[in-house]
Amino acid sequence: MKKTISIMAAVLMLMAFAACGNKNDLPNTSPTDVSGPTATPDNGVLPDPQPVSELSICGIPVVTNSQPTGLLYKGSDYKDGVLTLDNTAILADYGSSNAIYFVGELEIVIHGESTIEAMNGMSAIAGVEAEDGTQANLTISGDGRLTVSAAGAYGISCSGTITVNGGTLEISGEEAAVERGAESLTLENGLTVIEDTGVRIVVGPAE
Repeated sequence: MKKTISIMAAVLMLMAFAACGNKNDLPNTSPTDVSGPTATPDNGVLPDPQPVSELSICGIPVVTNSQPTGLLYKGSDYKDGVLTLDNTAILADYGSSNAIYFVGELEIVIHGESTIEAMNGMSAIAGVEAEDGTQANLTISGDGRLTVSAAGAYGISCSGTITVNGGTLEISGEEAAVERGAESLTLENGLTVIEDTGVRIVVGPAE
């Protein structure tokens, strides 16, 4: 009898271990979907310092201490200060992280229709002044359409310049579309402000 009970206990333990192992096979449906390996150079040599000293997407560290981590938000690509979005949807809807946070010089290149949205009372895009007082500058370019929105905050808050030189840009925020207003935007390549209500700004090619 004791032998039978021991066998049954062993079988139950094996079944429990198998069930725990299956958890690793479940799909990750988190909105902060990470792609890419962690950055570990094979030769031990760190890459050149990046134009951004810090860059995170929904809290995912893409650049830390001026070095790429090798992590990316699904649907995005980063290289040498340029974040490329191709039909990418970035959503910050929990916690205390901006959809995009950066320190330094960042260019966002848009292809297709992409969205950057914050639903957690944080600015969707936040460019923050460095500790030494260096301003954060943002450039938006490409041939696509970008929609930026924030609930309870600015759509874009940037300590330095915001330059738009390509594509169509729609920005909205509950406090204001852009922290310093449409007049703080530098528009190039024939772009103009199509609409400005304060809480919504649309930029696109002049008709």
